Amino acid sequence: MQKPERQRAARMAPELRKELILDAATALILRHQSSNFSLDDIAHEAKVSRPLVHRYFSSRDVVFQELLQREFDRIIGRQKGLVPDETPTEEAHKIYLTRNLEYLQERGLFLQLLMNEGRAAGGKSAEMVEQFSKGNLAYWVKRTTARYGISPHLARLGMMMTIAALPGAEGSLRLNKVTTDQAAEFWSTFILAGWEAVGKKFAETEGDPTA
Repeated sequence: MQKPERQRAARMAPELRKELILDAATALILRHQSSNFSLDDIAHEAKVSRPLVHRYFSSRDVVFQELLQREFDRIIGRQKGLVPDETPTEEAHKIYLTRNLEYLQERGLFLQLLMNEGRAAGGKSAEMVEQFSKGNLAYWVKRTTARYGISPHLARLGMMMTIAALPGAEGSLRLNKVTTDQAAEFWSTFILAGWEAVGKKFAETEGDPTA
């Protein structure tokens, strides 16, 4: 009696396979709180062969760089689109805060861990972290300076404090002590009131009347 022909499993689309491998690397980093992994480790975690991992990523450094870029895209909200320049500064702040808090609730402090590891690794990873950090800060310093009329130095100080404070909300979000909407509304109210006060006290110009 002829045996029935064994059907092959459906092939996974390349982009989906790539995401599966990145998800496996993410799981390893979160479990060990370190990026000290090999391609063999990723293959084992993803339940695929090492040659398959190598087909998509030539080295562990490339995996790490892809992870960084994926998280940058997530937190910027690339799928939702970047905040248009014509968006009023107050509304832009709310969008920025909401996206960061949504990310923290979904991914925790994963990006912070990646960025710390990236700086320590040096090379391309450190360059990516530096470029992202500087670009993000420069964007907000420019908008804040124009809107509230304060010096770039004070705008930079205020934005660095704002950015640094956000990870502190991760615990409450993770434990569902507050919702993302509540946290975004509270923090945007707090921050915007502070910027208004700073603008009145330290303004060097009349600010941007269209913002």
